[in-house]
Amino acid sequence: MVIDTKGGIGKSLQLKHYKHTKPRLTLSTWFPFLTSFIGPDYLDEVTVDNRVQMFGNHLEGVPAFAQEFKGDAKTTEMFRNTVFSASQDHVVLEEGRLNTTLTLTSPIVNGLQMVKIFEANPDSYLLNYRIQLINRSNDVRPLEVLYFFGEQRLADNGGGMQQVSHEGPVFFFDESLQTESTENIENELPVTQMKWLGVEDQYFIGAAVPMTPVKNGF
Repeated sequence: MVIDTKGGIGKSLQLKHYKHTKPRLTLSTWFPFLTSFIGPDYLDEVTVDNRVQMFGNHLEGVPAFAQEFKGDAKTTEMFRNTVFSASQDHVVLEEGRLNTTLTLTSPIVNGLQMVKIFEANPDSYLLNYRIQLINRSNDVRPLEVLYFFGEQRLADNGGGMQQVSHEGPVFFFDESLQTESTENIENELPVTQMKWLGVEDQYFIGAAVPMTPVKNGF
């Protein structure tokens, strides 16, 4: 995953997709300890072409992990253009180790300071994402921060929309799983008091779980 310190937004999220080939049997097939001498009996090949890009069809004009201040376009634009300082330049996940954390801290912008915390679990695809907004001014300021989560529909080669087993919003509401089709909604889907929400296709589901109560979601 690539995070841009300008605005603290996500630029790229790629999952590894391995190409397995097994051209012939070797002694390492039956005697694994020989692998270090003669190589494996198969080949794992990772290229740019066979990686899965998870941010490929994110909402147009709304970068991943972006936020907006409702009714305050000036502050929104200032935070989009500010450069956050990162706790680390590179974060490497290692199997069997504890979760790894990356922290982005903004300078004081219009009296406010923002801290974004990303925590990745090496044993799953879960990414914990938290935001702290600190008022560094002496003024009391009522703020409503909006976070965006969703994706655009992808067009197929014929100009139509891709048809899959289920494509569109999914959310947990009233102790049950709810789904909607992208064909039945236009741009926004209002959801109230949900425990989590996401979007899915036949291969993947991306979901966000709020850590604080949510009155309304779209």
